[in-house]
Amino acid sequence: MIKNSLEFDQTYYEEYWDSTSNFLKNGFGFCFVHKEQIISEAVSIFKSNEYAEIDIMTDSNFRGQGLASSIAEAFIDHCLVNQLKPCWDCDISNTGSIHLGTKLGFTTPQKYAIYTKSSPRGY
Repeated sequence: MIKNSLEFDQTYYEEYWDSTSNFLKNGFGFCFVHKEQIISEAVSIFKSNEYAEIDIMTDSNFRGQGLASSIAEAFIDHCLVNQLKPCWDCDISNTGSIHLGTKLGFTTPQKYAIYTKSSPRGY
């Protein structure tokens, strides 16, 4: 399924999980397929023994049909069955994500800082 992903392809898993195999061993995800095409998917961008953070994407041709809600609910249910606390985060300007997260019961949003490390030579 990763080979046919809209957004969560091998490059994604190498960036966030160091490798696809590490994701397959330690992460999890769900997708909806229509005519052999992935149209909506939710994966764990991060997972520890206590938390799992969701990342969601729905094909623009299929938005507004409740797919993101349904796929997120599957993700949340999987977390709860496995004693994981589901986490939701998004950019403060992503009003669609904020609305969906609120609709699904996520509350008490918090601002946080993201630290990145650049190359010592600036590239």
